[in-house]
Amino acid sequence: MVCHITVVLIWGFMAVYLQRAVLSETRLCSQCRSDHQAECATEPPTPEPCPEGASFCSIIREKSMNGESVTLHRGCTTVMTQECVIRPVTNITACYSTCDTDGCNHGNSVTITSVAILMMSILSRLFIGHC
Repeated sequence: MVCHITVVLIWGFMAVYLQRAVLSETRLCSQCRSDHQAECATEPPTPEPCPEGASFCSIIREKSMNGESVTLHRGCTTVMTQECVIRPVTNITACYSTCDTDGCNHGNSVTITSVAILMMSILSRLFIGHC
């Protein structure tokens, strides 16, 4: 009986976590610029809350005409887009990529929510196996 209550509590905490993570009104995105922080391209910072109204995370890659990387921006945006444009004055190509889950512009393929669900499943199995 105690084991089953423990499993229910684990899943209860998980439900609260998921509700906060999925239904949160504030999007969490990595926010940096490689021209200010060199590590932005390879080791982006922990996702932070976006300004109100910004529903998407973004990555903007700017390249020169010869294909060399100029800057990389990670941040928040209000528009969902996947496109590249050439800026006429500078001849720099800017490629915009957006996504709509917390931390999706961080560069990791596994989200915190996925890891949390996996851990809760493993813990539940362990508790049920020892009952």
